[in-house]
Amino acid sequence: MFEDLDRQALWDCPSLAKISVEPSTGQLGRFDSVVVLVREGFCDRDLQVSFVSDEERRALIELASDVEMKPKLGSWALTRVKADGVSSSSGGFRSLVLCGIGSNQKQWTPIEAFHIGQTIATLNVGATKKTSVVAIRVRVEDGLTGPVLRSLVEGLLVGGYKDTRFKSEEHGNHVAQFLIKPSTEVKIVVEGTADSLPSRADLAAVETVISGMILTKQLINAPANVTTPAELAAVAATLARMFPESLSLKVLEEADCKRLRMNAFLAVGQGSSLPSKFIHLTYRAEGAIKKKLALVGKAITFDSGGINLKTGPGCMLELMKFDMGGAATILGVAKTIAQLRTPGVELHFIAAACENMCSGSSYRPGDVVQCSNGKTIEIGNTDAEGRVTLSDALVYAESLGVDAIVDIATLTGAAIVALGHDYAPFWTPDSDLAMQIESAARVAGENIWRMPLIESHRELIQSDIADIKNHGSRAGGSVNAALFLQSFIKNTPWSHIDIAGTGWNEKRGGATGYGVRLLVQWILGLSEAKAEV
Repeated sequence: MFEDLDRQALWDCPSLAKISVEPSTGQLGRFDSVVVLVREGFCDRDLQVSFVSDEERRALIELASDVEMKPKLGSWALTRVKADGVSSSSGGFRSLVLCGIGSNQKQWTPIEAFHIGQTIATLNVGATKKTSVVAIRVRVEDGLTGPVLRSLVEGLLVGGYKDTRFKSEEHGNHVAQFLIKPSTEVKIVVEGTADSLPSRADLAAVETVISGMILTKQLINAPANVTTPAELAAVAATLARMFPESLSLKVLEEADCKRLRMNAFLAVGQGSSLPSKFIHLTYRAEGAIKKKLALVGKAITFDSGGINLKTGPGCMLELMKFDMGGAATILGVAKTIAQLRTPGVELHFIAAACENMCSGSSYRPGDVVQCSNGKTIEIGNTDAEGRVTLSDALVYAESLGVDAIVDIATLTGAAIVALGHDYAPFWTPDSDLAMQIESAARVAGENIWRMPLIESHRELIQSDIADIKNHGSRAGGSVNAALFLQSFIKNTPWSHIDIAGTGWNEKRGGATGYGVRLLVQWILGLSEAKAEV
C-alpha cells in the first residue's frame, strides 16, 4: 500500500508563508488583500484604515452596511475593489475583508487570536500560486499584547493546512499544502503605540512551534495502515537523526518489554498482527540540567475496541486512527524543543505503541493482567485499553527519577461529554503543577480545565479478583480513568490531560495539533529559556 510514497517526506512540514509584524506608517501599501479586524459595536471611525485609499475606506463602510456586519468572533465579510499597485495575479483587484473579533467589553485573548488567525487562513486571501501580499490591520486599543500577536501568527500559519498527502498526483501530488501559499507575504500592521512587537527571532520561534504542530497533525491524520507502531518508532528515529546533539532514542521490542514485565501493555497489542513498540525518546540540553520531566503519550495506532468491539452510532470506529494522538503530540513537542535548543532540561518522551484489535489472540473481558510494578488489573472492558498501556508507561517514566510526569491521551468519550471539543480536562493532585499547566495554557492559547480526582469514585474501579479494574461506572467515566492512572504513580508530581475532545475537529480538517503549544510553553516555563514562544 502506497509503495510510491516517500515515507520520510510524509512527515515533512511544508514551506510556510512569510509573516511579519510592523507598525503602521500611514502610507498607502501595495497589498493584494487587506483584512480589517473589528469588534462588536464598531463605527465608521473604526474602519479608517491608515494605509488604504479613501475609496477603499468607503468600500469598507459600504461592506459593513450592506451585510449588516455583526462582528462576533470569527465572522467575516469580503468585497473586491479595483485598485492601483495590485499584482497582476490578483487581476488588478484588491480584496477587502472585515473579520470580527467579538465583544468590545473584554481584552482580546491568545485563544481568540488563534481562532481569528485560523479563520483568516481559510479565507484563501493568499491562495494564489503567484506572489501576493496580504495586510492584516490590528489596533493596540483592541487589547493587543505579545501573546495575542504570537497566537494570531500561529493561527495564520496552521489554520490553512490542508492534508493532501494521500491523494493521487492528479489531486494532491502526495504532499500537504497550505491555503496561504509560501510565496505569500503576510504583514500584520499594528495601528497605535505598542509597548513592543514580536521580533524576527520571536516569529522564527513561532514557526518552530508550528513545525511541531504540523508533525502532530500529520501523524494523527495519516491512516492507520501508514501510522503503525513501527512507523511511530521510525518517526522518532528520524527526529533523533535530525538532532543527534540533543535527542537519543531507545525502542523496546516485545521481547524487551516482556523481560521488563510490561504484561499490561503487551496484553493490549497481542490481538494485532503488527508488533508493539515501546518508544523512549530523550532530549538532553547542553550544560547544567535544571529539570527532568517525562511526557507520556497514549499510542494506540488503531482502536477497534478489541473483543468489546466498537459498534453503533457515535462509536467513531472509522476515526480510531486518532487514538495515538497523545504520542503524536509528544513527538511534535520533541521536534519543537530540539529545534529551539531549549536549555536546562532533560525530557523523556514515552509512548507504548500498539494496536487494539479483535482476533483469536486478543485479550478478553475478565482477563487479569499484571503491570510491570506487580499490580494486577482486571479487564472489565477491552475498549478501555489506553489506560492499560499507560500503566506500564507511567511506571517506566517514574523509574527514571523525573521531577514531574504529564501524560496526554485521547482517553475517554466521557471527556467529550463533560467539556465538548473546546476544552481539555486535566487532573492532578499537585497544586503547583496545576498552576504551571493552567498558566502555560493561557499563554499558549489553548483551553484547559482542571477536574477533580473524586475519592469516592475509587470504589468504582475496585476489583474482587485483582488489585484494580480498568473499567468502572459510566458515571464520571473520565474521572474514573484518571484515578486508574493515578494508582500507578507513587510520589512524583503527575498530571493527566484528556484530549479526546480537543485533538480532532472535523470542520477544520481533522487533527488540531492541540497540546503541542501548551506542553512546549510548560517546558519553557521550567527551563532557562525565554518564558514565552
